[in-house]
Amino acid sequence: MDIRKCFIFKFNIMKTTKLVFALFIVANIFVGCDDSLYDAPVVEQTKSIKASNVDRGEAVSFWYGGKKMCLTPDYSSSFIVYNSDKNVVASHKILSGGDFKPTASFPATRASQSQRKKWAIVEGSVLQSRSVKDDANICYQSPIYKRDNGDIVKLSNLIYVMLKSQEDSTIMYEQMKKYSLSIYSHNQFMPEWYSLSCDTNAYGTALDVCLLLHDTGLFEVVEPDIIGAYEQLSVTAFQIPNDPYYNQQWYLHGANSINWEEASTLATGENVEVGLVDTGVECSHPDFDLSYVKPLYDAHENSWYAAGMYNSHGTQNAGVIAAVKNNNIGITGICSKARLSSIADPLDEIDCINQADHLASDLYVALTECDVVNCSWGNPLYTATEILNVIKYYKDWGRNGKGAVLVFASGKNGGNVYTPANSNPDILVVGACDANGKKADFSCYGSTLDVVAPGVNILTLGFQNNSSYSFEITQGTSVASPQVAAIAALVLSINPDLTNIEVNDIIEKTAQKVGGYSYTITSGRPNGTWNNYMGYGLVDATAAVKAAQATLSK
Repeated sequence: MDIRKCFIFKFNIMKTTKLVFALFIVANIFVGCDDSLYDAPVVEQTKSIKASNVDRGEAVSFWYGGKKMCLTPDYSSSFIVYNSDKNVVASHKILSGGDFKPTASFPATRASQSQRKKWAIVEGSVLQSRSVKDDANICYQSPIYKRDNGDIVKLSNLIYVMLKSQEDSTIMYEQMKKYSLSIYSHNQFMPEWYSLSCDTNAYGTALDVCLLLHDTGLFEVVEPDIIGAYEQLSVTAFQIPNDPYYNQQWYLHGANSINWEEASTLATGENVEVGLVDTGVECSHPDFDLSYVKPLYDAHENSWYAAGMYNSHGTQNAGVIAAVKNNNIGITGICSKARLSSIADPLDEIDCINQADHLASDLYVALTECDVVNCSWGNPLYTATEILNVIKYYKDWGRNGKGAVLVFASGKNGGNVYTPANSNPDILVVGACDANGKKADFSCYGSTLDVVAPGVNILTLGFQNNSSYSFEITQGTSVASPQVAAIAALVLSINPDLTNIEVNDIIEKTAQKVGGYSYTITSGRPNGTWNNYMGYGLVDATAAVKAAQATLSK
C-alpha cells in the first residue's frame, strides 16, 4: 500500500466565537518536477499524471494534452466559486468572472443549485486571508499557478474525464459520490467525455481531485480545466495569396518545400536590405514594387544607381525574393517587404576584361551597404584573389560590425562546390534539391556545402520580351540560393541584432533532413547532423523564423 500523508486546511473564523475549524484531507505523497520520475512516452500521457498536494505550495507535474506541465501555486490571485445571492467577497478585488452555464445534461436540482453560484478570479490569496464574510460566501477556492517559464495558468473547478467506454458511467458516478463531484456537462458529440464539477474543497482543489481520480486508473483521461487556454487566430493567420501562379510555386508550400507559409505570417523581411550581385534586375516588372526594388551599383559601367540589365538571370532570382504578394499579378516573393538592391554585372553574358575587379567592387558595395547578399555565380576551378580578399576582409564590415549574411550558390556541374563559394567557412553555401527532396543532378556538393533549397521547375519572373513581361520556369542552384537569402532576411527582420554567423547557424540548425539520406555527426559541422550531398538539409523558413523569435528572450 502506498504511504499517504495528511495535511490540514485551516479556515480560521475569528470574531466573537473564536471558532477554529479544520478539515483533514487525504492526498498523494509529494512528487516534484524531476523528469526521471515521469518517463512515460507522450502516447501514454493519460496514465502519466503525478502530483503533490497543491495547497502545500509545492510543485505539481503531470501530462496534459501530450505535453508535460509543471505548475507551482501562485497566491497573488485565486479562483473561487461563490454564492451569487449573497454579497460577494468584499475583501477581495474581482479580476474576472462569470456565470456557470447549465446544459441540458444537468439534473434539474443540480441546475438550480448551480444557477445560484458564480465563479471569479480575485486578487490575493483567499486561502490565506479568509474572513467570516468570505466563509459565508465562498464554497470553493484554489490558487492560480505558474509554469517554469513564468506563464500564468488558471485552473477552474472543473475536471475533464474520458471514460474507457460508455458503459463505465457507473464507475464515474461511484467516484463522483466518493469525491463530492457533480456533472457539469456531457459532450453529446463525444459521449465518453464529461466535465465534472468540484463543488467544494472537501477533498482539496480540483487539481487535487483530478490527480486522485487519475491514480485510480479507472479512466482513459483525467485533466484539469485551464481557463483561457485558447485564443482566436489573428488576421495574420496564413491566407493563400491572390497571385494567380502561387499554386505553381511548389517550393513555397507542401512536401519538400521551404515551409514558407507560416513563416510569412510571422515575418516579411521589413527593414532588411538584400543585395543581389547578378546580371541586373528589371525593376519595372509589374510584379515588383519600385519602392522596394531598386538599382544600386554597376561596376562594369562604374555607375551608381545604374539600371544595368544584361539578361534575365538577375530578374529571375529577384523574383524569388521580392515579387509582390497579393497584388493579383504573377507569383509571390518570399520577403516582398525587404528592400532589394540590384548590383549588376554581365557575368558570362559578354566577354569582359577586368571582370574580377568589377566583381570585387560589386561585392564591396554589397557587403558594406546591405544586410544580406546573394551571389548565384562562381567558377568550378578558380577565383581571383581580389574577389577572395574582399570577401575575407569585408564580410564582417557591414551592419555596424555584425556582418552581412553572404549566400552563394554551390554550382551547376554536379561536381565539387564552385569558388568563391568554397573559399570561406562563413559563406552560406546552397545546393539544390528537387520536389522529392533529392539532390538535383546538377547540384554541386562536398565538404563546404551547407544547406539545400528547391532548384528544379522553379516558377519566377522573366525578362521583358517584345514589350511584355514574362514568367518563367527555370532550374539551378542559382534559384535555390536566393531562397536562402530571403529566409536570412526574414530572420533578420525578427532580430536585427543577430550577427551574420548567428543567422547562418539558425538556418543550418533548423534545416529539414529530407531525401532519405544518411545525416551524421561530422567533424567541423557543429550545427547538427550533415550529409555530403545535402549539407544540413533542406532549409525551413518557419522553423528559422521561430528560432529567431526565440533569440529575443535570451
